[in-house]
Amino acid sequence: MVYKVFRNYKAMLIIAAVCGILAAVVAANEWKKITGTKDVLVAAVEIQPGKELTSKEVAIEPKNEKDLPSDKISDLTELEGKAPRGVIPLGTVLRQSMFQPIEQFGAEGMLREHPGRKAVAFQMDIETTVGGQIKQGSAVDIHAIIASAAGEKKSVVAEKAPILVISLPSAENKNSGAVIVALTPQEIDMLVRTSAESAKYKFVLLPRD
Repeated sequence: MVYKVFRNYKAMLIIAAVCGILAAVVAANEWKKITGTKDVLVAAVEIQPGKELTSKEVAIEPKNEKDLPSDKISDLTELEGKAPRGVIPLGTVLRQSMFQPIEQFGAEGMLREHPGRKAVAFQMDIETTVGGQIKQGSAVDIHAIIASAAGEKKSVVAEKAPILVISLPSAENKNSGAVIVALTPQEIDMLVRTSAESAKYKFVLLPRD
């Protein structure tokens, strides 16, 4: 009997807690309607251009809806695949017009995320795209395969190299496709040495962090 009463009491507490949470949510939404406010994203830090945002760089704040621009941003998912065109000061309400697709920054813009590295192009083929699975932002290990009379020699050119841009072939030249990778100076030296030996290159796609 005591156990049954305790179990019922526990269930009532859970139901009361859930109802309390729902009531708080409804009350908050009603208050926003009354006060005319809307939750929007603002810059939590001074945001630099050319880099996709993370939750660490934005904050949600209620703002007077009458004062908000029509292209205001309310959720970080609206900015997937986009990056700021320029510097965004701390506290600024984020707008769609402040952003553009990250691929439009090109390799030069993407290098801002990888200081000390330089952009290098590889011919697009089944090996350098891992069967078409490589995407902008992927990370790869790059292996050089050098054929000789004594057999194949393999060496590692780069590890965890970020893919900057996938440049698709033009209609006029189907062989113009390229995979642009960010390499360190040491990796570029290794690439030059293996290229002089007519190496072929194989990319190994790594899992995303």
